[in-house]
Amino acid sequence: MNRITRKLVRINHPFHIADRNWTYPAGEYEVTTEEEELGGGAYRRLKTIIYITKSKAPTGTGEFVGIDAVELDSIIQFHPHQLTP
Repeated sequence: MNRITRKLVRINHPFHIADRNWTYPAGEYEVTTEEEELGGGAYRRLKTIIYITKSKAPTGTGEFVGIDAVELDSIIQFHPHQLTP
């Protein structure tokens, strides 16, 4: 049986998603993750989707965008002061 979880994440800076041509603004985003049960309490992630509301999307319409979980974690944890000139 698959498990689906939804959560709100706060992204504190503008960000870009791989394979997308736009930069999205800082804000709260809904993230949905679907995982497949492997047995013994273990799960394998199948997909992660971030919902871009129409007010944040450059197209003016809401978008469900598939995103790599590692990429999403990197976006959430990114701190601009870590960049070197």
